[in-house]
Amino acid sequence: MFDIKEYIIEVSKLRKGDNTFEFNADKQLFEFFECNDADDVKAIVKVNALKHERFIEFSFHFEGTIIVECSRCLAPVTLRINKNTRLYVKIGHSDDKHGIEEVDINEWLIDENENEIDLSRYVYEELRVEIPIAPVHKKKSDCDAEMLNKLSQINEESSINKEEIDPRWEKLKSLIKE
Repeated sequence: MFDIKEYIIEVSKLRKGDNTFEFNADKQLFEFFECNDADDVKAIVKVNALKHERFIEFSFHFEGTIIVECSRCLAPVTLRINKNTRLYVKIGHSDDKHGIEEVDINEWLIDENENEIDLSRYVYEELRVEIPIAPVHKKKSDCDAEMLNKLSQINEESSINKEEIDPRWEKLKSLIKE
């Protein structure tokens, strides 16, 4: 069962300087955000939180795999994840009712009275952007040959059916003046 508490950092417990955390991101994180694009997710997220007087600089290192469906053959494709990102959290006055305001993609403003930062959405979004719109195997030869043959047959059958035009449409074409 997914536990969002694992992704919550208590600001008051951070000491000035470096603080380190580690999260295990899996398919349950994606399911929590109602995303069905991944068949499986296994990633380790290492976080270094460098606390200053009025802001916190989070450095993330993502490493792992995301398994998705190939858009070409529907077989599983393993996407390797190895990336670094940064998130800057300024501590000040926020008008947002939740106490955290997203100023920019990698910049948040947290109200000085807010004690917690939930990093689950940030981790999810950083992993989610690693999934291409149409993921495919790097080499077509890695695709499921049987599925590609079936799809090819279906495409051929549908192109044959397209040549047979419904006679009602043929009559309508006669109305077009060239």
